[in-house]
Amino acid sequence: KQICPLCCGILQQVSDENWQREFIETIEKAPYTFNKFFLAVSVPVCLIVRHYTIYHDLQSRFGDLSSYPKELGLEVKDLVKWILGPLICNNLNKEFKPKANFEIRVAFQHEETNKEHIPYVQDVPQKSKRRKYVRDQDSNRTVNDILSTMKLDQFPKTLSPVKNPATFHVTYYRAPFYVSGRYLKLVRGLSQSPWVINGERKSEESVQEIIQKHVMEYFQCEDCKFNSSGREDVDVRMLGRGRPFALELIGCKRIVKDREQYQKLQDLINATGAGYVAVVDFQWTSKRDVGLLKEGEERKKKTYRSVIWVSEPVPKLDIEKLQNMEPFQIVQKTPVRVLHRRTLMERNRTIFKITCKILSDHLWIVDMCTQAGTYIKEFVHGDLGRTYPSLGNILQRETDILFLDVMDVELDYPPKITDPDHVVFLARSALPIEYEIKDLAGSIIKD
Repeated sequence: KQICPLCCGILQQVSDENWQREFIETIEKAPYTFNKFFLAVSVPVCLIVRHYTIYHDLQSRFGDLSSYPKELGLEVKDLVKWILGPLICNNLNKEFKPKANFEIRVAFQHEETNKEHIPYVQDVPQKSKRRKYVRDQDSNRTVNDILSTMKLDQFPKTLSPVKNPATFHVTYYRAPFYVSGRYLKLVRGLSQSPWVINGERKSEESVQEIIQKHVMEYFQCEDCKFNSSGREDVDVRMLGRGRPFALELIGCKRIVKDREQYQKLQDLINATGAGYVAVVDFQWTSKRDVGLLKEGEERKKKTYRSVIWVSEPVPKLDIEKLQNMEPFQIVQKTPVRVLHRRTLMERNRTIFKITCKILSDHLWIVDMCTQAGTYIKEFVHGDLGRTYPSLGNILQRETDILFLDVMDVELDYPPKITDPDHVVFLARSALPIEYEIKDLAGSIIKD
């Protein structure tokens, strides 16, 4: 069968029932689940050369064709889409959608003619004068831009025949899928993300790994990116309603939006991380909503509970004054402990409320509501004067922090779907902070 030299046999193939059957079988074997799809088609760059050759050949035969566009209407790849799109819809019961998150990419190649464009582009500078990027001399766009400016006598007079038809291969692309929730970290000594220093792991697991392990298996994704609304130190627990987080799932082979499935996955994560990590409000979300995690990063409020040490007893009246203070600002230089990885600068932060529970002359439980981004440990001990005023400045005593818990991150994301009583139940599985100080030498615990 003679092969069309203009399309290198592509249109002949996609119109053939045997080829169509092979194409559908290829897609059926793909390890992806989808309901809606977008079809992307790429054709050999030689088709552009042959397109302009036939255009100028017609011009030499019939005279001026300036009233006809050089594009001559339809491109081969558009015709291929018109054939293959309905073919997929009808045979696989799928819906074509121009902006679908799942793409079927069909690429045609033709080795026999893959260098036909080289003589036309080899003298073209790769770097554009007006743009910073390097031009790809093999791209359809570059070749088309060059050939559109050429004259009739620069093209061959006839199309050279082709011996073999173009071949094809199919690849798939799924836009990142997003899931979100809140996590509770119930123990100390567990980092939020993998903790590696100089190639050596400092902890066996992390919150991120415990959560994403089952998520990646369930969605069969290639990679996963963990995003959260801030992070707590490795020795700090995250209690209360938990910290909002989102996972960006890359290359998912399956997509699920059924709430019952998310509940089962949440239960599985909680069973695996029992006593260490718990997840609530687990659900699918959108890329736009994930932006809420970082939106107003420093405007939201966070609530903390801490155990602090005070060098000397403080009069009851001074304690009452501390608790009745109006919101006030502090200035914090980048703490010494993070100076190796953070820019040296001053940060203004607001302390909204402080409440105290006196356990002994030297041990207090202090609850603080502060602006997000406040370095709480440094606010308590002053960080060698780098935070002013500190709690020690206000009390005129030497102070230090022994234990710290994050009790709330004020953010209306993601939507609440877990029973609030169950969230409280999970949070209560963490040891109350009062019990953590029972073994401290010299402490006196009052009821």
